[in-house]
Amino acid sequence: EEAVEELLDLFGRNATWNDGAAKAQLFTIFDALKPNDPIALDGRRRLSSMIFPEPEARGVAHMFSVSDLP
Repeated sequence: EEAVEELLDLFGRNATWNDGAAKAQLFTIFDALKPNDPIALDGRRRLSSMIFPEPEARGVAHMFSVSDLP
């Protein structure tokens, strides 16, 4: 669990460090754990949110809102 935390922190600070070594090591750890392991589930979710942030987090505004719909 501590290794996953450290690697997520490293990935968050510099995703391309050492040719993506943090992400590669995270995948190695996740693959070694059972698919339903809480550490793997939480780590994969957190890594995914770093790789694919919500549009608002990337500074992208919605082109329309629900109130604009007929």
